[in-house]
Amino acid sequence: MKVCTLYGAGFYYVPGTDTCLKLGAILRFQIEGSDVGGGGLVFGNGAPALFTRTDTPNLSHRVRADLTWDSRTQTEYGTLRMYFRGGWEQTTPNVPDETVHWDRGFIQFAGFTVGRSTSFFDFLSLAPYSYGNNGRISTDMGATGQMVFGYTAQLGNGFSASIAIEDGGNAAAGPAGNNSRARGRSVLDLDGVVAGGIGNTVISFANATSTLTPDNGSSDVPDIVANIRVDQAWGSAQLSGALHLNQGGYYSAFGPFCIPGNSTRCDHPENEIGWAIAGGIIVNLPMFAPGDKIGAMAVYSEGAVGYPARGLGATRLWHHGDSNGGLVSSYGVGFAGDGVFRNPGAIPGYAGQIELTTAFSLTAFVEHFWTPQLRTSVYGGTTFVEYNDTAKQLICPAGPGPFAVPVIPVGTSGLGVTNCNPDHHIWAVGSRTQWNPHPYLDIGIDVAWAHLDTAFAGAGVTTAAQGANPAQVVNIENQDVLVVMGRVQYNFIP
Repeated sequence: MKVCTLYGAGFYYVPGTDTCLKLGAILRFQIEGSDVGGGGLVFGNGAPALFTRTDTPNLSHRVRADLTWDSRTQTEYGTLRMYFRGGWEQTTPNVPDETVHWDRGFIQFAGFTVGRSTSFFDFLSLAPYSYGNNGRISTDMGATGQMVFGYTAQLGNGFSASIAIEDGGNAAAGPAGNNSRARGRSVLDLDGVVAGGIGNTVISFANATSTLTPDNGSSDVPDIVANIRVDQAWGSAQLSGALHLNQGGYYSAFGPFCIPGNSTRCDHPENEIGWAIAGGIIVNLPMFAPGDKIGAMAVYSEGAVGYPARGLGATRLWHHGDSNGGLVSSYGVGFAGDGVFRNPGAIPGYAGQIELTTAFSLTAFVEHFWTPQLRTSVYGGTTFVEYNDTAKQLICPAGPGPFAVPVIPVGTSGLGVTNCNPDHHIWAVGSRTQWNPHPYLDIGIDVAWAHLDTAFAGAGVTTAAQGANPAQVVNIENQDVLVVMGRVQYNFIP
């Protein structure tokens, strides 16, 4: 086969054609301590987040094998490209069986990108600087890929502008109405408890099978994303924005004909447009060592929490139990939805509209090369999830006080609290050191600390058993987790 030099190393001409093809592969072994499901996740949902001797697998092993295909052909409109990456993975003990996965599959032609690619909103990924996959503090969808149909215009001198439609979260994707391959769509109907039954929104802070089930309307409109970017010798920078449609389902308790609740006999809230904006910068630091970099990205949103913290965490419940052998256990909790609503008249002056949730995240890193084969990075980030005053009244109709019960926990798995405040924050910082004895081989270790400023801080009571933790008095308080990850990875021209 004849070597193709148009697109870099590893390409060969396909015999009898003018198409250049590169085939690559990745093989990874990873071991993780104190994560909650593989990939360095922290503050997970359900049993993996209990952190008891019998409920949480505190040590995970992961093996991943990926194959890549990159074919390119020159046309009168520019390069026609097709790229695919997928393979097999096993993460024990969390996923004891092998699974098939793929995170890239796209076509590029005449400035268009179509398929599963990186989001046009994203800019800074922590993946090159850490081994964790912490969507709690990162907007980047690179770990899973995003469904996109976008166009990029090259403006000259390193400047470009892009616009795209992207999957904002399919309302029918799974029991939680969330899609970890998208931004998440999570409008919460809080009428269920008031109606005297199991409502549409179900969050159980005290059940090992905790879920959050939004009551979304259908997904009629994709997200609209745009950016403007510059790439030059000094580094890169980007400004981006997104629009995200929030559609609630039907009210569960409204009007004389609303029986049964959440049916076509009931009215519904008006749609609300959520939005997100972001700015990021990466600066090269060759004056210290070749390859040195520093970067940061900030994201602010209203009604689009899957952008500051990508869809993986947009509709998750985070809780962490630490049994101390006595009568009291420690918990940290939080949930994030794009918006919340109840029936009109639920509180004085409230008209039944969707109250949008505010979220903010900041991510940063710095990386230094001690030698061309040895590097160390330090990274970190924070995410704030906050609800406006009306949303807090909808969630906490009894207000703060002794064992005030939020609307959201339902049934016998509820949680009585002394401080009904759903706001919460997550912080994380870590450092990875990696040795490359050969350009194809990565050997490294990553140590990260994560902290949860819990929602509902104070005393509480769980009314149902949670794994090894029985129903009992609990302290709802801030939580910390230390995650240690080691990796060996072979990269053959991926």
